[in-house]
Amino acid sequence: MARLFPVAVMLAAALGTCGVSLSMARAADEKTPAFVSDRLSVEVIGTGAGPEVVMLAGYACSVEIWRPLATRLATRHRVHLVQPGGFAGKPWPHGDSDFVQPLAAEIARYLQQQGLRTPAMIGHSLGGTVALVIAQKHPGLLGRVMTVDSLPYLARMFGEAKPEMVRAQAQSIAAVLLTADPAAFRVWQSQSVTTLTTRPEIRSQLVEWALQSDRHALAAGIRDVMTLDLRPGLAAMTVPLWAVYAADEKDGARSGAGAALWQREYAPVPKLKLIGVEGSRHFIMTDQPAKLDAIVDDFLRP
Repeated sequence: MARLFPVAVMLAAALGTCGVSLSMARAADEKTPAFVSDRLSVEVIGTGAGPEVVMLAGYACSVEIWRPLATRLATRHRVHLVQPGGFAGKPWPHGDSDFVQPLAAEIARYLQQQGLRTPAMIGHSLGGTVALVIAQKHPGLLGRVMTVDSLPYLARMFGEAKPEMVRAQAQSIAAVLLTADPAAFRVWQSQSVTTLTTRPEIRSQLVEWALQSDRHALAAGIRDVMTLDLRPGLAAMTVPLWAVYAADEKDGARSGAGAALWQREYAPVPKLKLIGVEGSRHFIMTDQPAKLDAIVDDFLRP
């Protein structure tokens, strides 16, 4: 447990560190009804003729983390920016109930209601977990999937920890998230984000988004993403999957050993492409934007 705790705390603080009032998204076609959900909001930008692109924010993070890339893509694609409820100031009326599975179900409902035909989906961190759930539960709904620094079972980053140990650790972290006083919570976030990006200005933004997040949403999200094991469904996935991961020579967990972890964990996927991004930590889109832009362009190429 001592070995597991520091890494888990870092992830709880900003894993992707990135309602009662209803959130809506309306398609360009006025005949398509507005989408109403208390678990997410969607912003649609662009009118390009390329494949529809759905971009998912990560844990404790605003979808604004995708803004530069999404704006560039919008010249060629229609981009759907999905903001999970409870993060970065968005409402969260669900207390400590499940986070990942209901969010995935709502996104699938959005895609179906809006008539999106096999869109491309890109998810960072917890958003990658959600994308894998959708791909496994709704075969044929997505055209292609990209996970960005997201494993099918997050606990594998901690080695061979037994499931019961991971569950206990997740519950412990969730309890701390719910009970930490504001000053301690800010310090915790500020210390944790140093491992997630090489850019100091992004770190300060990540801290603010985390502080604006609902504590119950943070607790529910970390509990789900730490304990959910999606590996059993990988071999049956038919959608092409690109798994992009961060590699940082200054971070042992992100060095060459990290590549072996991603290769092993995603190995059962039939249509798999693995890509490591050197010189990056968890937030690849801010640490190495040009590299990720090129990867996404290739990913979306017909």
